[in-house]
Amino acid sequence: MALRLAVALAPWWWLSGRWTSGYQLLAAAAGYAAVGGEAWCAAQYWLGALTSGWDVTTSFGHFTAARDALAGRAPASLLARTLAWRAATLANLGLLPEAAEEAHRALAMARELGDRPSEAGALWWLGTTAHYAGDCHGCVAWLRQAQRIDRAAISGSLAG
Repeated sequence: MALRLAVALAPWWWLSGRWTSGYQLLAAAAGYAAVGGEAWCAAQYWLGALTSGWDVTTSFGHFTAARDALAGRAPASLLARTLAWRAATLANLGLLPEAAEEAHRALAMARELGDRPSEAGALWWLGTTAHYAGDCHGCVAWLRQAQRIDRAAISGSLAG
């Protein structure tokens, strides 16, 4: 129950800037989950998101753990979001070809699932990765695709 509550609160912790305290609470709750289970993977996803602003290496580790645990399963929104965020950490670590590859995987999965928020996230990171690589035309092309997604299908800061 504690893990479900912590995962439910994680988006609020992330948006309100309560990254450190949210991370500590979620990590404590995740310690009681079965490694590789759905709840554990969701916790790893949010632990990665919560550390993305202050410790990219730790963030990358959480996203990689979630990706690895979810990889053998059927495509799912959690995996598509994890791949997009993992692309973000790769880009922020300067691993641009790897970031683009991961974002392309996230985009393909999101489109297969009809998951518009995950699609927008993957497009955002494809655009950002292109920007980091100095490809202004590619950046604009990816972000224009993201703009075509109906804002009503996307929540949170990404919609803006």
